[in-house]
Amino acid sequence: MNYTRMLARLIVQSAPDNCARERARESVKDFLAVTLPVLSGALADPNLIALRRIWPGADPQTQALLCGYCAHAL
Repeated sequence: MNYTRMLARLIVQSAPDNCARERARESVKDFLAVTLPVLSGALADPNLIALRRIWPGADPQTQALLCGYCAHAL
């Protein structure tokens, strides 16, 4: 069994309590709050421009890489 399948099974079978759900919500909001301004260009980041020159693709893997960078840019 591959890791993705194992992780998906663990997620589907999990039963997080309210505290865990709230922490997950806050984490997603934090991710969006720092990622969207950089990706949309509302906050200039010259490093993102350089990364887009290195990885110009629009495939999901490249987009995930750039989103990961943007989530840590601030």
